[in-house]
Amino acid sequence: MPTVLIVEDNLALADAVAEVLRSIGYCTLIAHDGEAALSEVERSMPEVVIDLELPAIDGLEVARRLRDVYGKRIRLIANTAWSDDADTHTKTADAGFDDVLIKPTSIYQILKAMQHGGGQPAL
Repeated sequence: MPTVLIVEDNLALADAVAEVLRSIGYCTLIAHDGEAALSEVERSMPEVVIDLELPAIDGLEVARRLRDVYGKRIRLIANTAWSDDADTHTKTADAGFDDVLIKPTSIYQILKAMQHGGGQPAL
């Protein structure tokens, strides 16, 4: 199974998602801010599930930087509490995300997005 980087500033949420993914066989990594996420991707080349509201460098900027360096070699999934509207989908698509999940999300939605692009695809 692939390695998944959960980028989430809510420590309890990041730990919970990572633990569930580990329990079904994924190797998981956690970053709590954009800077740490960029460093971790450089080391491990994981699939990435990114919260958009991060301290310092937000998730949109993290996605743009990852796309600039790695192109489509990394699957990027936005996991956000932003509203499920056209503006959210446009912003995430423009930043390079493959899928958008609107919180609250279930582990099944995350798995589907990772495996088959089961979130809301970029516009």
